[in-house]
Amino acid sequence: MKNQIQHVTENEDGIILITALVLLVVLTLIGIGAMQSSTMQERMAGNMEQRDIAFQMAEAGLREAEEFFITNVLPDFGTGGVYIAGNAPARWWEGSGNSAGADSGARYIIEFVTEISTGSSSSNSMAFAPVSFDAAMYRITSRAESGRAVVMLQTTFQF
Repeated sequence: MKNQIQHVTENEDGIILITALVLLVVLTLIGIGAMQSSTMQERMAGNMEQRDIAFQMAEAGLREAEEFFITNVLPDFGTGGVYIAGNAPARWWEGSGNSAGADSGARYIIEFVTEISTGSSSSNSMAFAPVSFDAAMYRITSRAESGRAVVMLQTTFQF
């Protein structure tokens, strides 16, 4: 009977070691997965923060350009460095050019779009009458960067 008990315990000695190693590998894989997940979440949160900052800067650039319209008399096309008649470069935000730099950290450009007529005429006839232009429409484009996030906003402004 003594021989049977020794024989059973000799067969079970290696199973505990293998079970412990498999359990250790499984726990290690779970830990690595959790670390990668938290690193990705941290990266996503940082990117969202940078995008929000860039968006706020671009919004401030739009407000600054609109304030420029309200407080200043606009010069003629091509004078004063405010805007040019149709020849702004495609990547206007990279150089100083004639685009105005915003205090907010954003850069903006103001483009003349068209003149607006109310269409009112003093005569009631269907005859041709000269059209008077009462206002002008401008497009304001603001671009801001924060980290790797870039935001470009555009609005129209009647003046």
